[in-house]
Amino acid sequence: MTIAVCFWSPEGVVLGADSTTTLEVSSPHGERYLNHAQKIFQVDDAGTLGIATWGAAGFGMLSHRTVIARLGARLRTHPPQTVRDAADEWAALVWRAARDAFADDLKAVDAIIERTVPGAAGPPATPEEQQVVAVARNFYVGFYVAGRNVSDHSPDAYRVELQGLIDRPRVERLGRGWNMNGSTALACRILRGWDPALVDAVLAARAPVPPAPSEQSALAQGAPALAAPLWSGSRGELEAALAPLELPVPPNLPIREAVDFVHFVVQATVKSLKFGRLPPGVGGPVELAIITSDRPFRWVKHKTFDAAL
Repeated sequence: MTIAVCFWSPEGVVLGADSTTTLEVSSPHGERYLNHAQKIFQVDDAGTLGIATWGAAGFGMLSHRTVIARLGARLRTHPPQTVRDAADEWAALVWRAARDAFADDLKAVDAIIERTVPGAAGPPATPEEQQVVAVARNFYVGFYVAGRNVSDHSPDAYRVELQGLIDRPRVERLGRGWNMNGSTALACRILRGWDPALVDAVLAARAPVPPAPSEQSALAQGAPALAAPLWSGSRGELEAALAPLELPVPPNLPIREAVDFVHFVVQATVKSLKFGRLPPGVGGPVELAIITSDRPFRWVKHKTFDAAL
């Protein structure tokens, strides 16, 4: 789990993230939580780009740090003119890294899909093969790519997401103001006043329907009582009704206030999990970085390499 936040302000972009990584281990004791992972990276030593990540901690034994180093080397010889150019380069590198890291698994997946597509003459996939395909489809990692454009020094930011190992990464421009990904439910409760689980609960809630006189005898004999939804509208209508609860955080915060906001969101998530006695999948030191319109990547809060000692 991770909480990653990106605030795009007129002065620059702020990146923030926690430091916990979750290890799946074959042990009766379950998952392991390590609290000193790095999830924000400078693209190169003198760069105007930064990357934050959530989701998978790497591509098998290939780390995000190594792939980002490859991006930095690529951009030194082919400098991007826009942040969108850099985001597209990053998406291409992510795709190659994922496909190379899981090449053997993907050969099996491709063979299963080719054999079982509608109209194919092959036998249906076995449960084991279905699991192999599901793992490939469920792999997920996301990134913020943030920086400033060369021509006019304007800040810009994009989200790059790889959902599964079959379709290429999706690149989309972020909205101005705050954006967050990963373990966002607790922060949504603070910023929006609700989270998707509340909407699901309301849509699933039912209330008993008073029986008509003609039905009372049937109920007395054990017939099930009728129930009607508490909310009769659609999901979109419910979310629109809840929208006024959202905190009106202006997207044009000064850069230092944007830093404060990002730190607040990450830290509030960390503390909510701590005091709520929930699995500590978000935690450790909060890291923060900025790229402003007049300066390259700079750390605001960053762990030293002896932090885990």
